[in-house]
Amino acid sequence: MWWLARTEPRQERLAKFHVERDNPNAEAYLPCFWDPFAEKIHPLFPNYLFVRSPDGLWGFLRRTIGIFSVVMRGSEPDIMPDVQMEKLREREYQGLVQLQEGMKLVPGRKVEIGSSWNGIYTGMSSQNRCRVLLSMFGRQVTANVEVLQVRPV
Repeated sequence: MWWLARTEPRQERLAKFHVERDNPNAEAYLPCFWDPFAEKIHPLFPNYLFVRSPDGLWGFLRRTIGIFSVVMRGSEPDIMPDVQMEKLREREYQGLVQLQEGMKLVPGRKVEIGSSWNGIYTGMSSQNRCRVLLSMFGRQVTANVEVLQVRPV
């Protein structure tokens, strides 16, 4: 099981370094992607870091440099199942999460957003998000949607 730690702003790499240095049994995962618009590598989830420890102890995260807090569910840290993490890691190539599902989309074609909305893919926005034309309340609305949530129909 993985925990989700919120990092200090733009300190994901520093937090990853300190998690792994201060607790050699812990594993920190910072999924990143290539942003072709900015021509830089960015964290897929800014200000967040996935962490797991084989002993199941997470208290060390509270005093780790670069970590702001642990995402909690009540009095326990919220967990990300290993299955979900494997799905995310399967999308990696050469250490970067591939967001190419959005690249397979063809402007003008129908897409599905999540499991409840359908729309027409119109292109990519400058923030590496998909622009989708939706019909809502009798009119056309353009929405910017995360690439991972859009699938061709």
